[in-house]
Amino acid sequence: MKFFKTKKSDKKDNGKEFFFPEEEYKRYIIGQFEEDGFVPDMLKEYGEICVDSPQISEFYNVGDWTVIPCPIELLGRGDFIDLACWMCQDGDDAFAIAVHDDKSYFAGKDESNPSGDTAIVIFDDGECLRWNLPEGLCNDKAYSVIQGDDLEDVDLPRCSCMEFLESIHADELIEQLNR
Repeated sequence: MKFFKTKKSDKKDNGKEFFFPEEEYKRYIIGQFEEDGFVPDMLKEYGEICVDSPQISEFYNVGDWTVIPCPIELLGRGDFIDLACWMCQDGDDAFAIAVHDDKSYFAGKDESNPSGDTAIVIFDDGECLRWNLPEGLCNDKAYSVIQGDDLEDVDLPRCSCMEFLESIHADELIEQLNR
């Protein structure tokens, strides 16, 4: 599996529908967090900052992983991806995982963007998008397609969602998230 680094792409293809309707996905944020209390503290703080979003407080552990269910009734797509990136504090990694029968996706913080306002979204079929976090809170098409030479700069593996879970040694989550 090849890993890449990201850079900004000016290429847009927002006419194509990349996402299925939100109600067709089961969505989770997953992460391994060092400090006890980090997850409830960060969820509370996010809820206080993003007052328009309903409060997310549920989470559970599977092995070394923390799983935060993100039902569409509580968070839109932009908030879902934004919250995953919000959970990437103090060197912790968190990822948005959206499971679908035909085209799942995962998203993570765009590590190459020093301003921290973009995420990378990768679909099971290898399609890759850069999600604009601030705009994505109110625009469901706040993304640009990453293609051509720019794909060489993507710092997440271009693989299926389940292969991604294997690559980060989260095998125990595969069965759990596919329920």
